[in-house]
Amino acid sequence: DYKSGELDWSIVPDLERDPIVAWQHKYYWPLVLATNIALPLLLGWMVGDVWGVFLLAGILRLVISHHVTFFINSLCHMWGSRPYTDENTARDNWLLAIVTYGEGYHNFHHLFQSDYRNGIRWWQYDINKWFIATCSWLGLAKNLKRTPDFKIQRARLAMVFKRAQAKIESSQVNPRWRQLFETEYAQFKETVNQWQQLQMERMQQGRQKLANAIDQSALTARYRELEKDLRLQRKRVAMLTAQFIG
Repeated sequence: DYKSGELDWSIVPDLERDPIVAWQHKYYWPLVLATNIALPLLLGWMVGDVWGVFLLAGILRLVISHHVTFFINSLCHMWGSRPYTDENTARDNWLLAIVTYGEGYHNFHHLFQSDYRNGIRWWQYDINKWFIATCSWLGLAKNLKRTPDFKIQRARLAMVFKRAQAKIESSQVNPRWRQLFETEYAQFKETVNQWQQLQMERMQQGRQKLANAIDQSALTARYRELEKDLRLQRKRVAMLTAQFIG
């Protein structure tokens, strides 16, 4: 077990090699005092209200920041939607995302933990995502992990089917519509099988070092076609669920 309070750099060798992280670790306490005490006092002196600015920009800011951060592991597991998985209690909540700097899209984070994003849509407020992406453009971050869109669409569609199935079982549905949903689900499994086959082809090409530009272009086109199919099917199934099951 990892002992609290003891540093073991062997488990984070990449951080140990990072000069910025190493500098921050070395001067942690001077940085804490400078940014949280000295800077608020200096700003207070500049505006003629030392204690007022210190209490608001220093103490109150830290209290609010810590408490909204705690919302991530409390309210974000109680309030919101679960579009990607219901295997855990994590929720997506746009309102909490605003006060937690984008961390409110917690359902996505729990399923795709290696992804640097929380809010994956362009309109979803995720200031941390934008900050990390900006650092990447400036050369300060690299190797950002992004979950393939197909996996995201697969998770969303699987949840749509799961909720539709629950509604079908709890209500009187015309056998014709039940058959329609079964057909859609069979198509969903076939699309997933095709994607898995493409994955195997890509891995085989990589091992054989035969992947030329044309092969890669063809694989990419097929990937995008499958992703589009899943997005369209998710919309169809959601519409059918709302129209014929309620």
